[in-house]
Amino acid sequence: MILVLSYGSFEQGTDPVIDWLLYYKADFLKITTKDLYRQDMDFSIDYLNKKMMVMGTDYFPKINSVWCRRFSEKTDFVRYNQWPYTQSIYELNREQDSFQDSLYDLLSEKKWLMNPRLGSINKINVQTCAHSIGLKTPETIVTNSREELKAFHKRSGAVITKPIEFSGFFRAGSQTFATYTTTMDQQMIDQLPLNFSYSFFQQKVDAHYEVRSFYLDGEFYSSAAVFDSESRPADIKMNYSEDFLHWVNYQLPAPIEDKLRQLMQGVGLNTGSIDLLRSHDGEYYFLEVNPGGQYSAPSERNNLNVEKHIAEWLIKNDK
Repeated sequence: MILVLSYGSFEQGTDPVIDWLLYYKADFLKITTKDLYRQDMDFSIDYLNKKMMVMGTDYFPKINSVWCRRFSEKTDFVRYNQWPYTQSIYELNREQDSFQDSLYDLLSEKKWLMNPRLGSINKINVQTCAHSIGLKTPETIVTNSREELKAFHKRSGAVITKPIEFSGFFRAGSQTFATYTTTMDQQMIDQLPLNFSYSFFQQKVDAHYEVRSFYLDGEFYSSAAVFDSESRPADIKMNYSEDFLHWVNYQLPAPIEDKLRQLMQGVGLNTGSIDLLRSHDGEYYFLEVNPGGQYSAPSERNNLNVEKHIAEWLIKNDK
């Protein structure tokens, strides 16, 4: 049996894989974080005797392969923004983290697609590893100093900023707030205070195009995002629907793929979405890998059938 751990509501990467599992008539069970709190569902775990009971059935001996994708929904602080509610929610979220951690240990002998403890991975550590195995990476600093940032901007010529760990979003009522990679020009830097919260800054590579490559246990499914215009945005997520952005099938050079395999093995990932830039002088720059990154857009536009390949991997490892 295949166990799928994911979001309770629509998750654009998971649901198409479920469709393929249904098509193949695969034996699977999907559990979401919300399932664990439903009052109409019996769920219990006996850690010492290795039992995972769902609605009276022990699924532990049935499960062979596990796919963990964004199994991390938390209670929203925005709805309850006053103490003591915030403290209670904080403690409930900590309880959820501890429970999920023990669940991963219980299922550790199964075949996993993605190490569940690496759902969010440190960009700095991965970039350091990539640099050590010979992949080109942009110059990077973390600083809280405006003067240091000015000096870095002068050395690099152009600078971007983004979160160290994860570029997510949150909702407040009818509004959604998201974090994107942003270009820091001289005027923006001048408006900063002398010291600010420490932040991640990176050299902005003069890129010809961007390559998105989905990695699945040694195989690569790659696409290039090509722009009609000369100016490339700092974050192409802002322009997915624009007419000047085109997705094309792409084949990375074998030496680059070999180094990327070495990188993924080194950081303990058997899947993830890898971002690279191809500069105008022909060099490839590794940017980051997102273990739970989205792959639906290039998969659909370029007929890569990533969702089908994921389903087939789960079925193969279930047998």
